[in-house]
Amino acid sequence: LKSRQLEEPDYDVKRELVYREAAAQGDCFVEDVLFEYEEMGKVLTGDLNDAIQLKKVWKDDTQPRICKQLTSNIIAGINFYPGNVRDFYIDSQPFIFTKEIITYQEAEQLYKSWKRWESVPPSVNPLLSYTGSGYITYFDWSLEETSDGYVERIKYYDKPNNRFMLILNGVFMLLPDFALEFLTGEIDYPIVKFALFPISRHFFYSKGIASKTKVDQRLLDDLYKMYLVKTQKSVKPPLANLTGRHLTDRIFMPGRITDDIDPDRLKEIGVNQGVTQSEFAFIQFIKSTIDAKSLSPVFEGNATQGNQTATEIAILQKQSLQKLGLAVYGAMNFEKELAWLRLHNILMHWTKVEDTKLDDTKKSM
Repeated sequence: LKSRQLEEPDYDVKRELVYREAAAQGDCFVEDVLFEYEEMGKVLTGDLNDAIQLKKVWKDDTQPRICKQLTSNIIAGINFYPGNVRDFYIDSQPFIFTKEIITYQEAEQLYKSWKRWESVPPSVNPLLSYTGSGYITYFDWSLEETSDGYVERIKYYDKPNNRFMLILNGVFMLLPDFALEFLTGEIDYPIVKFALFPISRHFFYSKGIASKTKVDQRLLDDLYKMYLVKTQKSVKPPLANLTGRHLTDRIFMPGRITDDIDPDRLKEIGVNQGVTQSEFAFIQFIKSTIDAKSLSPVFEGNATQGNQTATEIAILQKQSLQKLGLAVYGAMNFEKELAWLRLHNILMHWTKVEDTKLDDTKKSM
């Protein structure tokens, strides 16, 4: 709990985005990682009056501060690549890798002290050929074409062989066979999957609410469009003009007076009736179908038609929870696995000695 409160932003803020991603896409992937970066400090040497006179009122700290924090990093589904799409569980994947596009300044803040950072180009252009003594294998390779000033960061995890590799714009930043165990102290993937509605034990991805209701929602959207046109047609119906004069639809404006027009020579074309009661009932039927596949409006706090007792509302909410049983169970498993992963990270990184000082009482370090 303490480590999650120290995240920036804290995990309670991120949880909303995690659950939204799972509800919309069916799966959400969260990486629990030690976030370590350099922060250049400045020591104030003056006050505001000197500053507004454009005087330098600070001096740069010669030693940058090393900031560390454990953080939960949300990975978009399109940036997560499983090794075997026919296996539902992430723990039994032969390998996984993730892709992120970050700015060059952010990458520099994170990896400036790494030995191979000087080999990372600020951009990747596969159309250019790199020649000369500075040529590096895979220097011009990337999964996605990036703009200048951006870095493609690929993290490759291989649990069976206990390997991890970090690739920045095609540059390998670690030695081959670097241990995956170094990340969390366990030979395990540091990523947890939130699966909303699993499809099968033999398929990696799950269904989201939007996927379950997409056919009904498309039908409802089409009905809205057609009924809007029908309502507009009833308000301003198509007319047959038999007056022998050119008229515009401005004759229907309120308070408009048009001289020398026989209204009997303006006839409506077809039947221009508005939306009927049966058509309204069909819309309600489609909505109830969508609710049956997702959430009852009562569960979301919305009012329903008619008078209902507190007992009836409680029963409806209970039924909605039963419909979401898989989703609720998936959320519970996700939070439990993420907490265990954070615990491993705490034992691995938060227990390391960062500094020593003299104990005046014991006269020892």
